[in-house]
Parts: sequence; C-alpha cells; structure tokens
Amino acid sequence: MEERKALLQEANDFFHAAGKVLDGLESIENYHKISVSEGLHLPILTLKYKELQEEIKGCTATTMQKGRTLVNKADSHSSWVAGIQKMMEYVQKKVDQLNSQCPGYDELTLKKQQWTASLEDHLNKVSQSIKKLAPMLAAGMEMGSYLCESERALNKHLELAKQTKETLCELKAAEGIIKNMEELEPEQVAAFSSRADFLNKELKRIENNISSKLEILETYVAFLQSAVEVNDDIKNLKEFYNSKPLPTNRETENKIAIESANTQWQETIKKTFSTQNMGCYFLNLVNVVNESLILEVEKSIKVTEDIIINLNKERKELSHLWAIWNFKITQVKPIKQQCQIFKEQLKITARGLEILQEALQLAVPVDLGSDLLIVLELQKKLNQMKPHYEQLNAELEYLIKLLELPSQKGFPVKENSETISELIHFHQTVKDAMIEYDEIFSKTVKFHHIKKELECLSKSGELDIPEIHGDPENVHQAKAYLVNSQEKHAHIRQLYTLLITQGVDILSAVQQHNCLNVSVKNLKQELARFECDSINWSSRADKYEKELSQYFQHCITQEDINELRESFKDLKKKFNNLKFNYIKKTEKARNMKVLKIQIQQVDTYAEKLQILKKKMDNLEKKVVDPFANEPNAKVQVLLGSICDLQKQLNDFNMVVEDYKQNLDLMEHLQQMMKECQFWFEDVSATVIRVGNYSAECKTREAIESLYKQFNKFIEPAVPQQEEKIQQMMDLARRLYGIEEGKKYVEKTVSKYEEIMNSVDGLCRSLRELKEIKKVDSSDELITVKREERNGQEAHETVKEVKQKQQFEERNILADISVICPAGEDLVSQDTELSSSAKEDSLQTEFLAEETPSGDEYEYTTRSCQRQMVTREEIRSSSEKNSMASLTGQAPNFSQLLSNQTVMEGSPVTLEVEVTGFPEPTLTWYKKGQKLTADERLKLLQKETKHTLFIQKVCDKDAGLYVVRAKNLNGTISSSAILHVQAACLRSQV
Repeated sequence: MEERKALLQEANDFFHAAGKVLDGLESIENYHKISVSEGLHLPILTLKYKELQEEIKGCTATTMQKGRTLVNKADSHSSWVAGIQKMMEYVQKKVDQLNSQCPGYDELTLKKQQWTASLEDHLNKVSQSIKKLAPMLAAGMEMGSYLCESERALNKHLELAKQTKETLCELKAAEGIIKNMEELEPEQVAAFSSRADFLNKELKRIENNISSKLEILETYVAFLQSAVEVNDDIKNLKEFYNSKPLPTNRETENKIAIESANTQWQETIKKTFSTQNMGCYFLNLVNVVNESLILEVEKSIKVTEDIIINLNKERKELSHLWAIWNFKITQVKPIKQQCQIFKEQLKITARGLEILQEALQLAVPVDLGSDLLIVLELQKKLNQMKPHYEQLNAELEYLIKLLELPSQKGFPVKENSETISELIHFHQTVKDAMIEYDEIFSKTVKFHHIKKELECLSKSGELDIPEIHGDPENVHQAKAYLVNSQEKHAHIRQLYTLLITQGVDILSAVQQHNCLNVSVKNLKQELARFECDSINWSSRADKYEKELSQYFQHCITQEDINELRESFKDLKKKFNNLKFNYIKKTEKARNMKVLKIQIQQVDTYAEKLQILKKKMDNLEKKVVDPFANEPNAKVQVLLGSICDLQKQLNDFNMVVEDYKQNLDLMEHLQQMMKECQFWFEDVSATVIRVGNYSAECKTREAIESLYKQFNKFIEPAVPQQEEKIQQMMDLARRLYGIEEGKKYVEKTVSKYEEIMNSVDGLCRSLRELKEIKKVDSSDELITVKREERNGQEAHETVKEVKQKQQFEERNILADISVICPAGEDLVSQDTELSSSAKEDSLQTEFLAEETPSGDEYEYTTRSCQRQMVTREEIRSSSEKNSMASLTGQAPNFSQLLSNQTVMEGSPVTLEVEVTGFPEPTLTWYKKGQKLTADERLKLLQKETKHTLFIQKVCDKDAGLYVVRAKNLNGTISSSAILHVQAACLRSQV
C-alpha cells in the first residue's frame, strides 16, 4: 500500500513537471516567433537558436528521465503507465517540432560553406572572363578598309559584348549571394564585396570600351553597306540614261517610264545624301573617340572621305545625265510643246527655289551655344532640303540645255534667257545660304557633341585628378598607373582642343556670314569657360603626371638598387665560397698552378666588383641630377640606400684587395722557395761533381785550381741565398703567423743548412787534399833528383813521368769543364790553368750544368769532353759517327748550343744537331723548367737538326737554356746562356 502510494505521488509529480515543461515549450515557441519577426542577423539568430535548444534540452531532460524511471518501476501496475507514456510522447513531439523550427548550427555552417563555394566559383569565372577579355580589348580595333573586314570586326565585338553580358550575369549572381551572406559573416562578406566591386569596375570599363567600339563599327558598317547599295543604284541609273532613247510612238508607256525613272532618280539622290550624313556622323564619332581604341584610324577616315567625295561626284554626274536624258525626250517634241514644257518647268523650278529660301529664313534667332535641339532640328530640315535642292539644280541645268536649242520660230529665246539668268542668280543665293547653314550647323553639332563627351567624363569623375596616397607596389604597377593616366589625359586634352577649335571656327563662320539669323552670345561664354577649364585641368594633370613619373622613376631606381644588392650578395657569396674552397685544400694541393688559378679568379671577382661600383656611381648620378635644386624626401631615401650599398661595396672591395695581396705574397713566397730549390739542386750537383774531380787530381796545382773555381761559384751566391732565406721567413711569418710560418719554410731552411754543411765539408776536403798533394809532390821531386845523378837515362825517365802527369792534369781539367755551356770555345787547345778567362768559364760551368744521374753520367761526361776540342774535331767526330753502325747508338751532338747576346725585340735561334739510334727524343729546358711551344716560342725539327726560335726576345727570355737528348742507349745534354740587352743600351753604345 505504501509502495503504491509512493508511486502515485511520483506520477503526480511527473504530470505536474510535464505541465510546466509544456508551458516552457510554449514560451520558447513564442520567443522564437518574436525573434524571427524582428529580422535579426543570422549570426545573432543562430546564437538565439542555440540558447533556445539548450533551454529545451534543460527543461525536458529531467522530466523525461522521471517518466522513464516510473515506467520501469510500474511494470505490474499498468493501468496508469499508458498515461505517462502518452505524456512523454506528447512532450517529445513538441520538442521535435520546436527543434525543426530552429535550424541547427551544423546546418547553418554547411549552408555558409555552400554559399562561399558558390560565390568563389562565380567570382573566379568573372575574373577569368576579364583576364580573357582585357588583352583582346587592350589592343586597338582594326576596322578594315573593306566591308567584309569591317563586318568581321563587328561580329567579333558583338561576340565580345555577348561574353561581357554573360559575365555581368555571373557577377550579379555573386552579388546576390553576397547579399544573402551579409547576415552570416560580415568580415568575410566585406572581403568578397571589395573583390566584387573591383571586378564590377573592370567589367564596366570593358563594357564601355566595347560599347564605344560597337557604336563606331555599326556606324561604319552601315555606311559602307549603304555606299555599296547607292553605287549599285547609280550604276543602274547610268545604264538606263545611257541606253537608247524611248520610242516616240508610245506616249503612254514613255510617260510611265519617265515617271519611274524620275522617282528612282529622286530616291537615289536621297540615298546619296543619307549615306553622306552617315559618313559625316562616323567621322564625328572617330574625331572624339580615344585614339587608342582604333588602329590605323587614318585609313578608315580616308576611305570614308573618299566615298563622300565620290558620292558628290556621282550625284552631280547623275543629275547631269538626268538633265540630258530629259532634254533628249523634250527635243523630239514639237516646238509649241517645247515652249510649254519650258515655261512650266521654269515656274516649277522658281517656285521650288522660293520655297527653299523661305525654309532657310529663320523666324527667331537661334542661340548656337545652348539650343542644341533646335540646331539638330534645323540640321535635319536642311538635310531634307538637300535632295529637293539637288532636283532643282538638275532642273535648272535642264532648262539651260533647253535654252541652248537652235532658235526656232515661236520660241522666245531672249526673254527666256533673262529669266534663266535671274533664276541662276536666285539659285546661287539659295545654294550659298544652304552651304553657310550646313557649315555652321555641322560645326555646332560637333561642338555640342564634344561638349557632351566632356560633361559625361566630368560626371563620371574622369576629369578629377586623384591624389597619390601610397607608393605603387612595384615597377609594373607604377608604369600601369602612369601609362593609363597619360592615355586618359591625352584623350581629354584632345577633346578640349577640339572643342575650343570648333568653337573658334563657329565664331569665325558666323562673323563671315552676317546675314544668318543666329546668335553666338552663349557660345562665346561657353567657349571662354572651357578655355579656362582646359588651362586649369591641364595644369593639374601635368602636375599629377609629373608625380606619377617621379613615382615610376623611384620604383625603377629602387628596383635597380635591389638588383645591384642581389648581385652584390651573389658576388660576395661566390667569393667567400672560392676563398673557403681554397683554404680547405691541403698544403700540398695549394701548389703554384692552383695558386695562379686562384689569383686569376680573384682578379675576375675584383673586376666584377669594379663594374658594380661603376653602376652604383651612375645610379647615384641618375638620382641626384634631376633633383639637384629640388630636395625630395624620397630621393633622400634612395640616396641613403645607395650610400649604404656603396659602403658595403667599398668594405668588400678592401677585403678582396687584401686577399688578393695575400695571394700575391703567397705566390712570391712559393716562387722564392722554388728558386731556392733549384739553387739547392744546382749546388748539390756541383758539390758531387767537384768531389768526383778532386779524387782524380794528381797535383797540388790542379786541386788549387779546382778549389778556386768552386769558391768563385759559391762565395757570391751564399749571401744572396741567406738574404732570400731571411725574406722567405719574414714573409711566411707575415702570412701565416710566427709558428705556422716557421713550419711552412722549415724544410727549405733545413735543406739550406744541409747544403751549406756539404759545401763546408767539400771545402775542408779540398784543403786537406791540397796539403797531401803538396807533401807527395815534394817526395817525388827528391826521388827524381837522386835518380838524375845516376845518369841520362834516369833523367829521361823522370821527364816522361812529368809529361804523363801533365797530360793527366789536362784530362782532369777537361773533365772539370763538363759544366761549361755547350758550343762555347771557352777552353782553347792551350791547357794552361793560369788564365783568368778559363777560371771565369769554369765558374759559369758550375752554375749552368744539371746534375747527371745513373747511366747518364758516362755519356754526359763524354759529350762535355768533346766541347773542349775545336770545331774541326767536332765535324770529324760527326763524320765518324755517321759512318758507324746505327745499331744501339747512344745520342751524340754533332752541333752544340752556343751562348748568344741579342738586343731586346730581335729574333734569336738556338740550334743543335743530334744523331743516335733509336732516334733520340729532345727536351728543352729554361732555368730548370720544361719548355713547350706557344705563340712566341717555336720548337722546330728538320731531320737531325733541332731549333728553338723566338721571334721577339724580351727581358724575361734571358737565362740558361739546356737541351737534353735521350734514347734507350743513353742521355746527353748541352746548354747555353742567352743574354738580352735592353733597347736603350743601343744608343748608349
């Protein structure tokens, strides 16, 4: 019982809560209706929908949970469960109904995405269409000289107009979506609106461009078509008038034919005037249109003017033919009938001229400056009078021809002649009045047409000169601003010029013809106003163009500075890479060849840097000169950028110069080290040779002579080498620092010490050997004297021994001369060693010869010994060698090198002749470096003769030249010294 009572209480609470929920849902529904009626923006409305959904969820969740709990508890008491379930279903139905009225956030987000995508699609289509149309319209329109060409151009622009219309529809669709989205995302919509406005302006500009071109093209095509039709009509009429005359016996048929021909003639005359008016209208349109719209406009104008002139000519000719044709018809009629026709035609023509004169007399003065509609109406009436006047003109000609008929009885010629004269005078008066009115009306219409064009430009804001608020983003944009402004301003200037010129022409025409009933008071005022406007506008336009031009020049200069800055950065980067790549090489890899290449590349970068500096100087001059007397903030900014870049260039130039100077010092250091190495090798070889020769010397005199020659060779060179070694050490410390510099030249210094030790050792050994030979010589002389006492035989024996010793000494001295330059007769057949010339020769020999090694020594010695004999002995030896068997023959010089002294700029030839088998290979050396042929130095061979030829000797060619011949059986060499005297010495000599 208690449990049932509790359940009933819970059920009662549930129904009470459900009632409150329903009341709350009703309030929410009313609030929703009010929100919708207020027309709130979608973002606000979406937030309210979200709040309402939260309220619905909050007020129903607890009640629905209570209901579900009761249903679960009351399984056995189902009599009242159905009511709870029904109430829950009703509440859920009400909730679903309200939720359906409040669109969810996700639904709104999806809708926004769809709108955005659709809007992007529409705007992209419009943008693509503009990109497609703009280049086609940017180029001028080619109208063509012929009808087919003009029709083709017209069809093309009609298609462009159709595409423009479709693009406008796309843009309108986009604007509709933007309007729908205004309440959803205001910030995003603002961006879309700005883009749409820009595209709309571009489309309007394109549409105006196409409209202007279409108006011109349609007028031009209509004019050409009308001209073709008129020409066909004129041709038919000419054929008719030039055909056989009408038969005289068919009056009725003739009358019909005459009326038909006259009607056709009048229609053709009207067509010619109509076509001319179309041509004049076309010329007026072209006169005021922007010149950039039409290509080769002069050609179209020329075609139109030629057609108008031709129509005038054809019309006069046609009127003449009409008069002749009617004259021929009248001529065959009886004289009485001719008189009657003449009188009737005279009355008709006179009356017609009177009507024209009355029509030309203006009842009220016409103000040409303001009454454009009246002027247009009068011009229209005047154009309508022109065919009538042309007919009267033809009739007058017809009357004159009738009067020219031979005098016949009953035809009053004299009286009619006076009447015709008066009529001609009257006709001329009417003609002059028509021409004057036509001229003034045409010029007035042109004036107002140009005035209207200027007023339209003024209303659209085209005459306004905008202020420049911000700098253009780049050169292309600045150029576009400048070019567009110049084109627009040129067109406006053209309109002002045409307007003023046309107004002055009107005033001049009115003053010339005072009889015309027209007023120019307002026209003068308008003209004065436009002259003033033109001056003011031109002044502002010139100032604006000047500012744009300055902006354009500023952008160009800024771009030039940026380009130079980028070039400088690139140059600096490449130079640093070059420097780094050289530094990271090993010491062995940084040889002389690599160093020279590095110096060449650095020189190239230095040249490029100088080019950049020159460009910067030119750019600075270009900026400063135009504004020398006009300080400008922008110019100061540019000059600041230029000065900053110039400072960077100067700093970098100092870095490059310092690096280049270091490389030059490195090259100098390596060159000195290389020269020292050559000297070391030379001294080392000399020490070896002198040591070998000293072992073969038998007498003290020979040792003493050898010692003197060696001292002559070594003593002058040692101080020079010590100084060079010191310079190398100083330079190495300067380049690499104290420790690194010491390591860099350590090998060279050690080698120098080693060489000097070997020299000292040789000198000591020579001195010791000289003392030993002195003792041996004394003992031998004592022995000889003892034996001399024993008799003549012993004396002769001693004499033979002495002669043998002298012969051996001579051979030793010949061996010493192995280092003597090839081909020089420095040692004569006299073997005395006391000659100072011979000592000098030996000194030169020590300095010149290379060190032979291995098997080469035997042949080198043999070759050098042959240098001591006379040239006759050389030739004899050559002959003997040529007769010997060539099998396994070592190289042999039959002609040696000889020392030469030449003037600078003269040619020189060093020549040797060598034999041997296999054929020896010759190699030329200068100061230890192998020589190769180039533009200055030629290496030639003819059979066994080998020649080194220099066309123009210079100072650097002086020095020691060595030629080495080598085959499988041995190696020999010959040497010579080339002395080069400066050209200035010739005058001194």
